Amino acid sequence: MKRKAKQRPAPDPRSGLVGRYLGVPCSFFNVNVEGARYLARVKSLHKSQKSMLWIKFNQGGYGEDAFAPLAVVKQWLISDDEALDPKSDWYEDPDESDDDSDVEDGDEAEGGANARRAPAARRRVDEPRGSVKGSRWQPAEARKTPHAVDNIVWRKATGAVPSHKPKVFARKLPPGVSEGLQQPLPNHGPINVELFNRQWDIRCWELVSKYSKQRVRDLKIGTVDAVSRKPKMKNRADGSKGKQRKAPSMSVPFLIRLHVIITAMSICRLPARKYYWRKGKFVGCPGISVIMSENDFAQGIRCLYDCDPSKLVPRGDMTQPPPVGYDKMAKTSELNELVMENTLNAVCPKKTLSDDEASAEWRGKNGEGVVVSFNKDKPAKWAQRNQCFNGLDGSRVVWHVLNCPRRVAAEHGETYKSTLGLAAKLHAKYGEGFVIGQDSLYNSPVVVVDGAKKFKFNFFGTAGWNRRGMVEDADEPADTRGSCVSYYATVDGVPLTATYMRDNKIVRFLSSAHGVPTAVNGSKKPRWNKSERKYEEVYMPPVKSNYDAGKVGTDLFGQYMELLDTTFKSFHPWMVHHLWLWFGCFVNVHCWRNRFIDEGVRRLAGAKKTTLIEDTLQTMEELLQMADRLEREGAARSKKRKSRPDPQAPVRKSPRRDPVVSRLGSPTRHVPVTFTEKGRCRWCRKLIYSGCGHPGCGHMHEGTCWMKAHSNDPKIRAKLKALSFQPEIADGTQARRAPR
Repeated sequence: MKRKAKQRPAPDPRSGLVGRYLGVPCSFFNVNVEGARYLARVKSLHKSQKSMLWIKFNQGGYGEDAFAPLAVVKQWLISDDEALDPKSDWYEDPDESDDDSDVEDGDEAEGGANARRAPAARRRVDEPRGSVKGSRWQPAEARKTPHAVDNIVWRKATGAVPSHKPKVFARKLPPGVSEGLQQPLPNHGPINVELFNRQWDIRCWELVSKYSKQRVRDLKIGTVDAVSRKPKMKNRADGSKGKQRKAPSMSVPFLIRLHVIITAMSICRLPARKYYWRKGKFVGCPGISVIMSENDFAQGIRCLYDCDPSKLVPRGDMTQPPPVGYDKMAKTSELNELVMENTLNAVCPKKTLSDDEASAEWRGKNGEGVVVSFNKDKPAKWAQRNQCFNGLDGSRVVWHVLNCPRRVAAEHGETYKSTLGLAAKLHAKYGEGFVIGQDSLYNSPVVVVDGAKKFKFNFFGTAGWNRRGMVEDADEPADTRGSCVSYYATVDGVPLTATYMRDNKIVRFLSSAHGVPTAVNGSKKPRWNKSERKYEEVYMPPVKSNYDAGKVGTDLFGQYMELLDTTFKSFHPWMVHHLWLWFGCFVNVHCWRNRFIDEGVRRLAGAKKTTLIEDTLQTMEELLQMADRLEREGAARSKKRKSRPDPQAPVRKSPRRDPVVSRLGSPTRHVPVTFTEKGRCRWCRKLIYSGCGHPGCGHMHEGTCWMKAHSNDPKIRAKLKALSFQPEIADGTQARRAPR
């Protein structure tokens, strides 16, 4: 008996129209303009009504949808040449209309004629649009500008698609730039502080020192008119406010020691700040008490400042649009840009980077000069959130503070603006060819397409189902764990692949660097089965494996920052960002040092890898040594400046004075002048670091050597015959060489 052949269902006549361009008459939407047409495109098939087609309009870039019968759509078909011809005149509504009309049930039977009101051309102005709501300026919604993803046509992949290949951009560095360190390490000197200074250099210290000294003057610290933190302090009879503390110097060495103490407090944590200066057996830190007293530390923290307060916009102007409006990041923006510029110029990152938010937990109030947001799904619910590009080793590359007050609504969204802004900084310095993995907060078809077109970067990662240009009404994968459903499309020459994978839940991936996954190019990974209480082999597409590996960078940076997180409170709300910049430099020192050891940098040959805490402690020691050196150099310059004669003062010829007795007891015309230059003694020829630096004597020790060189004893003077200088003697004459 012959088996009947299984009849295949007849093909849907609507399938061949998907992606075709349409010229929709304006009369279909009750717009009475003779001969006018809208430009549209067939988007997809209507699932519930088999005779309907969804169409998407291109007018004004709004991408609003409507549906129409198949018979009517066939009458509107136009060629691609006519649709893409720049000379074609397509109608745009001149009137502004922000309100959407309601859709009634009876309208659907008429072909959806009233399901969509034609989009209106919005009023364009140069000034920010918005209004004051609740005593704060609120920007208006951004105009939905046109984008190529509005006309994207997704096709479902039923297997391997040879014609759809990912476009992975090759790494192309600018001339004279190579991966790794941009300037070689010096042959001598400490390594950790050298790597630290390439991020937080002397310009950062001088900037903070300048503004901190200005704050000391503004608060009148050290005077009877000082601004007190305790307004109820009783005044004395003479009008003074009790005992006044000495004003902190806020010099660069002082600031270095202040920040080193803050770092020590983050490593050795105690319940309160006062316990670090206790001298008990079980509580206290002798290292901190030796560096600085408790009062000096409190005054230093109070006077620490990162900006010029005279240039800040008053907080009361938050009712005004920019640039008059208040900017919360104004207090740390100058230091933030300087540290980021130094970090980006120091080391060229590797090709693959991680893009995610690095949170800095906030324990105070959302006060002036701080950007704090609440997220109930994060471990740090109240925190400042920084979008950060990190290497896979956890090193910080570039970053941006999220959730700033939106004075003007950004085009395509805030995350689009911040993501491509960081990509622009990276591209300007190190060229093209980077591959960046990110999560659904930042990944979208608009970001992937524009990142490839503008900078030749590949973006991949998870994506939300409601992102602009994502697959609509996508089929869900099978219930088997590891099953996938893929869609592919090409937008302006950029191939996109959307993969829906069944894991513990449905995970959506979007990438321009990965093709359609197959059993050949995927891999299997053991995953825990909760119901059966055992591991099972689960298929993983390549985009999933690369996403798990690429997501490590920012997460690792966050774990490092938790080890260095300090718990003490500050007088300034913006200190959360200041300390985030500071501690991030220690993390980069640790990551860079381990990376250069693996790469075989000659300066680190034979060095061993250490932990973050060990590297941080070593860097702190070297920073204290740098502070001592800067303090000595500053004292030497100050002393030299004071001893330098005034060039404009009149020259007076004073009579010759009688010989005086020096502090060493030898009669001479001059007192030994100390110097701090390395050299050899002119008498004993031994190394000398400090001693007499008088021009008539040369460098020599202040003790026996100096006394012998200035002695009147004939035997000792006979030894001067071989010396190259003529020392002065008590009678004011020069020692003469013996006749030959």
